[in-house]
Amino acid sequence: PIFRNRLRFLMREALRFSSTELLVYMASMETETFAPLIGELVLVPPRRMIDHPQNAQNPAGRDDNAPDDVDSLACLYHSSRKSLSDEKTKIHARIVVVGAGTTGLAFIHSLLSIPYLQFTNILLVSTDGLPLHPNQQELNWNSDSLDFLEREYMTLRIGKRVRLLEGTMIDFDKFDKYICTDGSNCEPYDYLFITAGRQYAIPRELVSQHGAKNGVFPLCNQHYIAKIKQHIHESEIYEDDLSSAVIFGTNLDVFAVANNIIKLGLAPQRVVIVSPDSGTVNPFGDPLIELKVEELLLSLGTKILKAHVLERLEYDEDNNLSSVVVTPVDGNRGKSVEVNATMFIYVHDKDIDSH
Repeated sequence: PIFRNRLRFLMREALRFSSTELLVYMASMETETFAPLIGELVLVPPRRMIDHPQNAQNPAGRDDNAPDDVDSLACLYHSSRKSLSDEKTKIHARIVVVGAGTTGLAFIHSLLSIPYLQFTNILLVSTDGLPLHPNQQELNWNSDSLDFLEREYMTLRIGKRVRLLEGTMIDFDKFDKYICTDGSNCEPYDYLFITAGRQYAIPRELVSQHGAKNGVFPLCNQHYIAKIKQHIHESEIYEDDLSSAVIFGTNLDVFAVANNIIKLGLAPQRVVIVSPDSGTVNPFGDPLIELKVEELLLSLGTKILKAHVLERLEYDEDNNLSSVVVTPVDGNRGKSVEVNATMFIYVHDKDIDSH
């Protein structure tokens, strides 16, 4: 700590005494890092490697018995005598980024990657905090996941260069320049970037005032995903073979959700997929793949209703979901179908998060 204000001089003298020109520092989540030191160094962007298949048995050409590389997710930083002689320009402006989606994280990553600037006050406001990389998650509920490499993503977590505030922004004052969150926190800012994005939102006319507590779940954040897991593991109502879980949507997320809830222990026979599309939209981009996936689900006992739209949700006396009523897109072609269900997962239309 006593050398904190003279880090660049200390590193420059270390290079001089060791007769070297380049200083290399590797940091990871498993090692203790000194945040001020990382701020003075320059990030080495990771390369995107291409795997060339060598044989059919081992397409990636890797040794399956080889030990995992402990530095596979480490971040590499460097500095030289010349770069240490040029002081980085420190930006102390209060930068607040709302939303931890691909856009918001890419913006922060771009700021941290500028070699001649050091941002000292970046705040990320997110409902779920800083999410894990899709490769680090046990279950992926969304098909449109982050486009970062894991090494690129780790630059946001290593060194604590980004301050996190878990919560939802509910208001902001552009004259006094501060934001308010649902946790009664007020944060001042000099620059505000709102990258909340679009999330799944159930039409208001279909949802009661109790929202997700009664078995209706929009797949919009980790809170609702936790509710889905809790509902599957703790609800005794799934001991009844007549109760089902209805998934409503037309995209790849529908199949991701179906796969995950089956992995969580829900019998495939209790899963019902309802799609308002009559066959014009192919979420896989290949008709053959879509056909094979649907055949697999049908062989497991999963029911698929195409060209059906949501008509209404029925609740019991305790305001718990009891059934889902769907009707054909063309009402003259058939009658409405009532599915006995205690869980309804909505993955159809997205809207800007206004909550």
